[in-house]
Amino acid sequence: MMRIRPPWTDRYKSNWDDAFARMMAWWEGDPLDRPLLIPRIVKPGAPGFQPAADPGTPEARDLDEPYRLAADAHALQSRLFLAESVPYAGTFYGSSLCMVAAMAGARVRYTPDTGTAWIQEEPRLYDRPLPEFREDCPPYAFALRMIRRHAETFGYDCILGAGVMLDPLTTLSMMRGPGNLCMDLVERPDLVERWADRLGELFLRIAAGYRVARALQGRREHYNWTGIWAPGDLEALQCDFCAMLSPEMFRRFVMRHFEREAAFYDYALWH
Repeated sequence: MMRIRPPWTDRYKSNWDDAFARMMAWWEGDPLDRPLLIPRIVKPGAPGFQPAADPGTPEARDLDEPYRLAADAHALQSRLFLAESVPYAGTFYGSSLCMVAAMAGARVRYTPDTGTAWIQEEPRLYDRPLPEFREDCPPYAFALRMIRRHAETFGYDCILGAGVMLDPLTTLSMMRGPGNLCMDLVERPDLVERWADRLGELFLRIAAGYRVARALQGRREHYNWTGIWAPGDLEALQCDFCAMLSPEMFRRFVMRHFEREAAFYDYALWH
């Protein structure tokens, strides 16, 4: 665990020392005088986000550099970061759900009313060869570029973030369809295992790419979608689909992925 906080500035947050000490105590399991608090409060009277140019759709906004930089700048300028909440700029493609699926060649769809991204089911998924890691996968390449652009634009005024987030089996459940995957676990578990293993490999390759991209900027810290942050890279380990599994299935299809992820990250929590 790091004891010396990085040189984040007080441009958007003035209580870094106290917040850092409390967050590190939480990571180390030390007793706290109160729970962690991560309120990001909109400043009274702050104007709404009005970009100079709007790509027009959630799909386009997710991969538009000027729009994303403008949105991040507005979020930093229009909020109060109280207690342990922190200013951040991050790439959280596809509602933080879709990066591994996109790397695996899945199609991403966006809900019209909310803009939330979901992975489109592919009933004939297993007819395809196992996916390969691709440096030129558009959202992945965009995320690497934005890590550099965030560092150049905001410096140490905020934490840098870039999250992989969704685990292999939940990703597979969205690609295959939850009902179909339930049947697959009974009827062809070896096939499920091969696909989950490959998606797990993609997850770690993506996470390693993010780590290298931050290191090239002299940075290591990370901010997660849960609001938790750390001076090293981190992830919230989770498996939404595990609610459908027996303990035996959890050990076979899920646990070893978490063990690998927890060993990879500097900091990890269970969501």
